[in-house]
Order: sequence, then C-alpha cells, then structure tokens
Amino acid sequence: MLIVSENFTVINPSPLLPCANFYEYSCASWRAQTVKPDLEATWNHFTAASYEIKKKIQRILEAPIEDDNLSLHKSQVFYHACLHSKKQEGQHLEELRLLIQHFRGWPILENGYNSSSYSWLEEVASINRKLGFSPIIKFNIGIDYKDTNKYVLYMEPGNLVFPSNLLLDPLESSKELIAYKKWIFESIKLLYPASWIIQNLDDKVRKIVDFERRLAKLMSVKSGMQRNTLDRFTKKLKCDFSKAVEVLYRGMDRKIGKPATVVIKNFKYIKNLVLFMNRVSGGNIANYLIWTIVKEFSRDTSVHLRALNFSIDKAILGIPSDLPQEIECTNKAMEYFSFAILPKYLDWYIKNDTVRSVKMVAEAVKSEYVSLLKANTWLSEKTRELAIDKIQSIQTVIGYSEWMNNGTELQKLYNKLTITGNHFKNILKLKQLSAERNLLLVETSKIVPLWPSNIFDVNAYYSILQNLIFIPLGILQEPFYFENGPRIFSYAALGSLIGHELAHSLDSTGRQADSNGVIRMWWPNEDIIEYQSKSKCFESNANQTESILLIGETMADNIGLDLSYQAYKTSSNIGLEEILWNFKSDKIFFLSYAQMWCQISENNLELFPDEHPSVERRVNRAVLNNRHFVHIFKCSENLERTLCKLW
Repeated sequence: MLIVSENFTVINPSPLLPCANFYEYSCASWRAQTVKPDLEATWNHFTAASYEIKKKIQRILEAPIEDDNLSLHKSQVFYHACLHSKKQEGQHLEELRLLIQHFRGWPILENGYNSSSYSWLEEVASINRKLGFSPIIKFNIGIDYKDTNKYVLYMEPGNLVFPSNLLLDPLESSKELIAYKKWIFESIKLLYPASWIIQNLDDKVRKIVDFERRLAKLMSVKSGMQRNTLDRFTKKLKCDFSKAVEVLYRGMDRKIGKPATVVIKNFKYIKNLVLFMNRVSGGNIANYLIWTIVKEFSRDTSVHLRALNFSIDKAILGIPSDLPQEIECTNKAMEYFSFAILPKYLDWYIKNDTVRSVKMVAEAVKSEYVSLLKANTWLSEKTRELAIDKIQSIQTVIGYSEWMNNGTELQKLYNKLTITGNHFKNILKLKQLSAERNLLLVETSKIVPLWPSNIFDVNAYYSILQNLIFIPLGILQEPFYFENGPRIFSYAALGSLIGHELAHSLDSTGRQADSNGVIRMWWPNEDIIEYQSKSKCFESNANQTESILLIGETMADNIGLDLSYQAYKTSSNIGLEEILWNFKSDKIFFLSYAQMWCQISENNLELFPDEHPSVERRVNRAVLNNRHFVHIFKCSENLERTLCKLW
C-alpha cells in the first residue's frame, strides 16, 4: 500500500493474476472497502470527486452574503431561496398551473378541447425560448461547421422524458412503463385534485406514453446533417419553420430571416416527424408537451411532485434515497451561477501554479502524440504533415476561460438578472436567460472558446469544431491530479484522460475536421482505407454487439494510456521522484490508471448504455493491449503477439 496523500492511497491489489483481469486485480480491494451511498446508482472516483466539488461550493454559497460582489450575492440568494422553497410550495403549485395555462392549458383536463388553431411547432419553439428545454425539437445556436469562427442555428431531435431504450422495448420494460404511467397519473392528481372525475384519464395517460414511444422510434433512425436556408427547408418539408424561428426571437433585438442558413441534424427524423405530426391531433400533442413542462419543473415546485419524480429513479435504478435539498440546491447553483462562483472558488481552493502544472502534463502528452505521428509509416506524407499540424494546433483550456474571472464581464452577464426569495420564479427566469444567451449568438463571430460542459464537471472533453481540449476544474483534484504527490499519479490518471481526448482528434469522427475545426475532406481515400484496416484489429477484439462508437472509445483509451505512459517516462527527474517516494516499479503507473476507474454500480445501470464500454472492459482492453504493461507484468508472449496498434 502506497499512501500518496491524506485523501488517496494506492490500495494493495488482489491476489488475482494481473494479466487475467487487471481491473479486478486493481479494484477488488477498493470495492470491498467502499460503501456506495444510497443517493447514487453508481459510485466511483468521478462521482466522489463531484461530491467534493459540491461540498466546496456549498461552503461558498453558505458563507456570509457579500453585498459588494453582486454576481456571487445573487447566487447565494438563489441558493437560500431554493433551500427554503418548501415554505412556498402552495404558491409554487399555483405558479405551475398558471404556467400551464400560459401554454394554452392541459387538454387532458377538458372535454372538447379546441385544437383547430394549435401549431405544435410554434409551441415547441415557445418552450425552447421561454422555458429553456427542448421537447420534440431542439433549437440551438452552435458553432458553424463550415466556418468555425461563426455561429449558426441548428435543429435536431429534442429530449425525451423517459429513456428511449425503455420506450422502444415495451415488453422487456413493462414494469418501468407502468411506473412511468403512474408518475404522470399521480402528478395530474396532485396538480388538479378534481381530476379524479375526468373521464378516461387512464386512457389519456396511456396516449401520452404512446406518443413518446413514437417519438423514440422516430429518433432511433439516424441520418446525416442537411444545410439549407430556412425558406428552402420550409418548402422542402412543407412545414413553416420560419414561424417557429419568429417565436424564438420574439421580443429580442436579433432576428433570423428566411434567407438565413439553418442546419438540421438527423434530417430523416425532422422529415418523418413532420409527416407523423400531421396525423396526430393537436390535443394529443398538447397533452404531451404540457406533461414535459410538469416534469421539467417537478423538482422545483413541491415536495410531493419531487417525490413522484424520484419514484422513477427508485423504480428503474433501485436508488433508495433522493438527494438532500442542500445538494439539489448546490447542483442548481452550479448549473446557473458557475461563473459567479468561480472567482471565490479560485481564491479558496486553487493554487497559483495549478494551471501551469496541468499544462505541463498536457503539453508532454501532446508532444508524445506528435512524436508518434512523426514515426508513422502508413500515412501519406502530406496527410501525416497535416495530422501533425492538427495535433500541434490543439490548445488546452484548463479550468476556465479568462473572461470568466473578469469582474466587469461577470457584471454584464448577471446585471439584468433579479433574484428573489421565490424559487420557482427564479428557476423560470434563469431558464429563460440561458435560452436567450444562446439564441443571441446567432450569426455572430466566435470570440472566446465555447465550453461544452460546466466548468465544475469532473471530466475532460475534446471539441472537434474548435480543435480544443477542455479540462474543467472538477477534474483538478485527486485521484486525477495530485498537487503535491508524485507526478506518476497525475500522468496515469489525468494524463491518460488528456491522451484519450487527443486521440479523438484523429479518430473516425475527429479526422473529418481540419486543424481549424472546419469539416472537410483532408484525408485521401487510400489513407482512410489504411486507417480502417488498422482499426479492424480493435474491432475483432470487440463484442459483436458493440457499436463503432464503442470501438472508437476503446481505441482512444489505448492511445491515451500509451501516450501518458510515454510522457511520464520522458518527463524530467522521475528517478529522483521514485527515490523520494520509495517506489521503483512502473507497476504503480498502471495500478493508478486502473484504480481511477474502480466502480460500484447497480445491475439496473446496464439498462442505460452509453458510448463507452463498461469500466472493467475499458481498463482490461487498454492495459492488455499495451506493450509496456505486458512486459512489466510478464504476461503471455502470445498476448504480446496479438497487440493492436493504430499509430
């Protein structure tokens, strides 16, 4: 056992053979010693680190209110209003009813609902604009893939309330769907106590779920992007999208005309959606849209609506306990006031040389990738030069962007925002403000990096269209980054994550963009064919059910681990470091890498696969395909002969 700091220890591995299952070898002892909190379906170092971040931010929010720091002051007022929202839940329930009425009411409560003038597209746009979430269609301003110095309007599939994989498999998910219908039914009864007299309420609830199942089916058909003017899309799809865009920008000093360029992601979905909606009554569409509003505000309205919301997590994931109010309120403050909290967080928790130290790790890992590409023999010379240029062009944004720590900029950001003791109205205003900030970007020039996540996230990201790596503040803590411990642990954990993101810049998706993030063909066909040939080795080691995305993540894990190990070995003074800390074996590097991924999770979590393999698979595939690991742990020579190598 190696004690690295007061917060982190490299736990002794299990007696299992490392080459048989290195994840189990590294994590068995940790899992035996760790108790998963009842609040979470999954517990790992990433989740634990996010709770550490929340504790720190909670201290800031609960500190004496600073009247001279208006931005932070507003976040603290918001937090306290959230904490005490229970005292106003009767008022909040009425405010939710008024909000429903503002969106033409809930047809489920009425007989003979008149939907003759109902425009589903305008209602969806209005929800995007006024409530800041996106049912059915998401309208979003993003970086233009044709000119990455500008922004353009994107339309894409919206968000579902219920997980799509459960909606698409009603036989296997019958228990979960019953719980979902009960959630809707009980929410209606709570909001409208007289609703028990409504005729066929069960049938109307079933139709809401059936409608969402049809949406999930439409979304399951994937297709590429299409780019055109708003006017041409309107004619092509026989649906007036200009009216929806007019709703988006109503009351704002920015407009989008019919000649404006629009990009539709998953064009087949939008095309089939228009045809589907033409066959559905306005009342059925409105019933679903109002339900999405109730769900969106359910955790901000009353204790009972919040409990109904949590009942789904309990039914599907088996989570015994809901989040305490103080954690919930901290989460919301982080979501809406991350920039306001940032200066105080930096002052209290981040050392002056942290960014410089992390940048050294990032640059060392990037340098190894450049060296790897320079030695490459299968890329054509021109493509290799362009690939090297792309990697060298990648900048790493660490922790935050400079403007976020500028008092003048923060004042501009929060100046018009009024926060009161009414939590429901605060949430409504913040959602509207967030949507407005995004919409105002349209057809403007991109001046600063556009963050793909919250600055307090515990993760790392690569942005294809910006050719940037983002390392949020949340990941700058143990066991990912060690301020005072030996660098081997920072390279093994944070270094491998940075390497993973770097690898995405030249994977099957990343290589579609050049060094400026512009989507264009810069690889000749013969290089693409060679890349695909090299990738087949990784595909042959994957399960038959694994998607191309999963295989791409496995390749990024392999490359990231190799780059970070090489970067550590070529960094200065590692011999002195090993003497000071009394360890000599590179086994520590791979143990630290694997233990970063140790996890306890509920079996039900398998219902929600993402683009990454399971932690056990990703650790084992990365290390057992690493020549240094195979040599250090004296694995089988047969294993060494079957290693996959892309670069």
